[in-house]
Amino acid sequence: RVLPEPWFVFALVRVQRRPTISARELTVLLYGTIYLLVATLTLEACVTGGLESSFAESILAVLAGTTIVPRPASKHGWPMAIAAAIYPVGMVIGALVYPPMHGQLSDMRAIYPFVAHTSLVVTTAAIVVIASNRLFHLRRSIAEVRSIGRYELERRIGKGGMGEVWAAWHRGLERKVALKILRLGEQTDPLAVARFEREVRLSSGLTHPNTVRVFDSGTTEDGLLYYAMELLDGSSLGELVKREGPLPPARAVHLVTQAARALAEAHDAGIVHRDVK
Repeated sequence: RVLPEPWFVFALVRVQRRPTISARELTVLLYGTIYLLVATLTLEACVTGGLESSFAESILAVLAGTTIVPRPASKHGWPMAIAAAIYPVGMVIGALVYPPMHGQLSDMRAIYPFVAHTSLVVTTAAIVVIASNRLFHLRRSIAEVRSIGRYELERRIGKGGMGEVWAAWHRGLERKVALKILRLGEQTDPLAVARFEREVRLSSGLTHPNTVRVFDSGTTEDGLLYYAMELLDGSSLGELVKREGPLPPARAVHLVTQAARALAEAHDAGIVHRDVK
């Protein structure tokens, strides 16, 4: 019963300490905890009745608890399949190598509850995957067809490695804004969240005329992070060059100088714009 305790202590310490835990490491800790709990309960079942033990019912609670994790089925399915397989595989191995369980595989009184418990474990894992996938896609739909806070989303105008930018309408101020939303799925990555919050904090302090101003920031009830900027109408530099061809040197210098001065202010504030090539 003390088998999971060192892992729990390690996971708790790792989540709290710096550097901020990555999404991959958080996933390892999550599924590692699930696997360890299921394995521990399977061992308990082996020593408290074997195939007839009711400890399998506790495994259902462990699996059901992962429903609150919004993950697509492509990422949540196979780890949960492994979790569901630990119980039946462990019990069969126990019946083969653990003396008190010898003979249970040929005893129908033990086979019936074992098959019933295995069916419940597999069914629970399948329901969890479906529910988690549904929750993930419900959250995803927020960034596609609905509003975020006071902002009504109109159209997506760009996306990058960490987030998406939408043209939106602020209902209270009755003005258009550019709304940047942390990419769906990144909300569970503490490193991405910290980077996004730092970007908002530092960007809001920039005042250069050629820097887009930040008006507002917040978090929705279900954890979506966003911030609002002024929405600029017009063409991008790429569209301008595509439409008019190579620019005259004087005009090119004029445009690049404006961008360079805005970047200089950002660099002085400790911001490095990762998209500038």
